[in-house]
Amino acid sequence: ATQAMVAVPGRRDLTRYVKDGSVFLYLGEGEHTIVVSDRNRVAERKLTIVSFDPQSVEVDLSRESDLYFQGCPPAALHYLEGDYAAAADCLERDGQEAGAHETRPRWLTRAGRVDEASRELEAAGHHDEAARLRATTATDDGSQAHLYEQAGDFATAAQQYERAGDLAAAARAYEASYDYDNAMECYRQLGETEKVIELLEKTSDYLEAGRVAYESGQLDRAVYDFQQCDKRHLNYTEVCRLLARVLIDKGELDVAVAKIEEVIELGG
Repeated sequence: ATQAMVAVPGRRDLTRYVKDGSVFLYLGEGEHTIVVSDRNRVAERKLTIVSFDPQSVEVDLSRESDLYFQGCPPAALHYLEGDYAAAADCLERDGQEAGAHETRPRWLTRAGRVDEASRELEAAGHHDEAARLRATTATDDGSQAHLYEQAGDFATAAQQYERAGDLAAAARAYEASYDYDNAMECYRQLGETEKVIELLEKTSDYLEAGRVAYESGQLDRAVYDFQQCDKRHLNYTEVCRLLARVLIDKGELDVAVAKIEEVIELGG
């Protein structure tokens, strides 16, 4: 692609023609977007510069997976210049509606028109990105949390729900993000004992699951949980003591005595 150009959109001083397949750009520290185009095909890369050490970026305009859009030279020129509104309009006139929907949010966001930008992203099929964008301008933690949850960012949603005081939603989101410790803490504060036991069992913490089940009067559940702990358990003596206590409460004295004898044999 000897006729290709490389540019930082909107920076005429950082526009270079490719020579012998390569080009040099001098960029300061921070986040940058570079565009490569032969005025027909357009590719884009995001870079993070953290030092003055050289970085190499490979872009192949003949590889379709590398392209942002193609087949619309007027849009390509506007895109190189950073005029995303004009580029989107050109793409739309050319019948490339998906490309127009993806490009238009760039200038809409810059103009502070977040709702319109979000709708364009949704039209392009980027529902997660649209939800994240809306979340940045939500006026309260609860609204932000709901949008982050829609975007699939359950960890952030959980934190926002907790800040908003919605522990039920926070617990649900923590659980969805596999943060079971925080989920259980929320469920404990809510008095949702069944969910606490469920998650303790899910994480194979059967000793604590049995303890909580026993304290909540679920004797059969407690027996089941304690019986999942075999002799390799680090606190097996404690397991036997607790199981014996449950069995006594259930009236199963012979089995309880056997467990007490096992504790004595183990030196407990």
